[in-house]
Amino acid sequence: TGSLCGKARGVAFMNAMIAKAHLADRYEDITIKVPRSFVIGSDVFEKFIEENDLYAFLADSKSEDEIAQKFRESPLPANTQENLRVLTQYIKCPLAVRSSSILEDSRVLPFAGIYKTYVVPNSHQDTETRLKQLSDAVKLVYASVFYASPVQYAKNADIRIEEEKMAVLIQELVGERYGDLYYPVISGVAQSYNFYPYYPMKPEEGTVSLAMGLGKTIVEGERVFRFSPAHPKLNPLVSSPNEYLQKSQNAFYAVDLKKSADIVLRADEGYNYEKLPVSQAVKDESLEYVGSTYSLENDCIYDNVYQEGLKMVTFAPILKYERLPLTQIVQDLLTLGKKSFGTDVEIEFAVNIPKEAGKPKEFNFLQIRPMVVGREVLQVDQEENRESWCFSKRTIGNGVYQDIQDIIFVDPEKFALADSLDIAAEIGELNKMLFQERRRCILVGFGRIGTADRWLGIPLTWEQMSQALVIVEADRKDLRPEPSLGSHFFHNLTAMNMGYFHIQYDHEAEGWVDWQWLLDQPVLRQTKHVKLIRREEPFSVKIDGRNFYGEIYK
Repeated sequence: TGSLCGKARGVAFMNAMIAKAHLADRYEDITIKVPRSFVIGSDVFEKFIEENDLYAFLADSKSEDEIAQKFRESPLPANTQENLRVLTQYIKCPLAVRSSSILEDSRVLPFAGIYKTYVVPNSHQDTETRLKQLSDAVKLVYASVFYASPVQYAKNADIRIEEEKMAVLIQELVGERYGDLYYPVISGVAQSYNFYPYYPMKPEEGTVSLAMGLGKTIVEGERVFRFSPAHPKLNPLVSSPNEYLQKSQNAFYAVDLKKSADIVLRADEGYNYEKLPVSQAVKDESLEYVGSTYSLENDCIYDNVYQEGLKMVTFAPILKYERLPLTQIVQDLLTLGKKSFGTDVEIEFAVNIPKEAGKPKEFNFLQIRPMVVGREVLQVDQEENRESWCFSKRTIGNGVYQDIQDIIFVDPEKFALADSLDIAAEIGELNKMLFQERRRCILVGFGRIGTADRWLGIPLTWEQMSQALVIVEADRKDLRPEPSLGSHFFHNLTAMNMGYFHIQYDHEAEGWVDWQWLLDQPVLRQTKHVKLIRREEPFSVKIDGRNFYGEIYK
């Protein structure tokens, strides 16, 4: 009983739509399916909170670890516990325990990626241990409702977090076992609208992000392969084979079943993932459909893994030579989703390629959510007679952003990528000050903001940047990652109607920042690497959502 809520409702709906459209067996040698899924309705969440008097516990400010410990110690309702016991007896593969909330995946304000997902290895010999791990994962999903990031995200959107209701979606983790490792060959996120098209792409043709291994690589904003499903054979924007090698995915995520069999679950959801080099996939012989070979001798890339040389993840066997009809399947599902939802959509999927030759390959549909792109309809007139300190032709958002008197920016003279974790903490400190003062700001940093990979930019959480109304990501000579189109980060950014500027290095015609002007402004407060400037006269920000042009005026 109770509601399925956002994520689970979307999965159930698309499961029915796939059957209705006869997609499951349309393609030869590959099955389209939804992995076996189980839902704990939202009424169990309410019962769990009430029976354990957790609202009283949460009345005072608590740390995430304190919340997690209290929720883990609190028992689930008896019938739910019994259902989970049965599940662990019959399901033998790892499980993904995912949030499915009322607010999540809404058309107005999706809470994408704000709550936690836990992977349970489900591999321990003792059934009681397996049951405890699964029960703890469910309780930790409940606990994540009350962590700092969702609470601040809700406050910014004028929503009371107490209104939130949480169902839990338990899905078989898509993948294949390679020794003690477990992972799918391909994970992907596809969007029916592309915010960053370049010729010959069009925004309405959509975009796809692919990664080898578990999808954590994509949603955390790490190195992935992006392409337009309308132009799958188009080469990426690189100047040489060697540059392609440097920018391609160099690591992937898997679950180590042996190591994680005895784990104790905790608030941090990353405890159970193993980050492995691509060389591990070479040993596992899982690169056949997604890999290429770089030859150092002639600076050339061969679109197979049978040549001598360094192996790299390019997805060329699928995208260029169509060894799997991945592009057509993605286009079918995006079209079906867009038609069904009446708006642009984003889907998550995983492809399993069995090691046994006779088994069919599986395209697993994992999730669908509406995208918030309909606000890019107003034309904003640029003011030629006003002097700006930042402009870009690579923006997201639309409209005029006013009443911003504060700028938090990373000092370009003190920035070093090795200090990115410290920089994130310092920005969080200044952000907390603005939160207490109820002030919004412009946030300026280098590389990807909000990435999980500290070597691609500044690994901020929503809690550390909740007061930013406009974000500026600037490249440097030694730091030029692709724009941070990490699925969850950007879904929430567009849903909150925030503005975003991307500044390419050495492309002044496409955008620039007047760093000297920023450095000359009076500083209200500063840390080792970061400065906060404030003035009485507010800054004006204008973004034209139809031509991706934006300016921030002095």
